[in-house]
Amino acid sequence: THPDAALAELPQEDLAKTKYSFQQLVDYLEKGAGKNGNVANGKLMFAKANCLKCHRFGNEGKTIGPDLTSVRRRFQKREIIESIIHPSRIISDQFRMVSVITDDGLIHNGMPVPGLSNAETLVLLLSDATQVSVPKAEIDEQAPSKVSVMPVGALKELTLKEIADLFAFLETSRFAPVSQSAGGGQQ
Repeated sequence: THPDAALAELPQEDLAKTKYSFQQLVDYLEKGAGKNGNVANGKLMFAKANCLKCHRFGNEGKTIGPDLTSVRRRFQKREIIESIIHPSRIISDQFRMVSVITDDGLIHNGMPVPGLSNAETLVLLLSDATQVSVPKAEIDEQAPSKVSVMPVGALKELTLKEIADLFAFLETSRFAPVSQSAGGGQQ
């Protein structure tokens, strides 16, 4: 309806932050040597990439982000790769961060932590997995953020072989029952 309007552009990949492009990982994991990773080492890579700090898989990890126990039953491999490479592209309301500006001008971006926040204090989980408590009486502004609490570059410290192992481990989730606490969106 707007023939003269500029075409929409997706955010460009910043390989300095992610190390790998979306297409590079898709090609490696679906067509290349990465099709056959080691599940046992993948479980170690799940910890090395700090996934356990926010995500639950089986009986391990935290429940701050989506439960990944049955992630491969709910999402295709490409969707999981996209969620890791571009964590802010699709953010479930359940896991949306807020930007808080205090009366003295401090800015905090984090995800409200249910159960820890109360009538007087807002507790935010920051993208480095630390928490900050902000007295609600000191909040000047609060607005939803367009940035995910999941950090960009979660795979940066892993080799392609280690990423293949990680995805072999995630692939085991295809056989897990879908959990009601799995979270509705990607992250």
